[in-house]
Amino acid sequence: MVQWISAHCGDILVLAILGVVIGRILLRLIRGKNSRGCCGSCQGCSCTGACREERTSG
Repeated sequence: MVQWISAHCGDILVLAILGVVIGRILLRLIRGKNSRGCCGSCQGCSCTGACREERTSG
């Protein structure tokens, strides 16, 4: 097992870095989606009723 880890140390490091980068991207996308507010005018908007201001007041 130790020999396998030492033989694939570079691969493990690259996979760990990719995992961290992908995780941060996903976290940023999720946080960005949750923090979006209303676009200003809901007339004709496909998201009518989904704005934060309307959700909290209704």
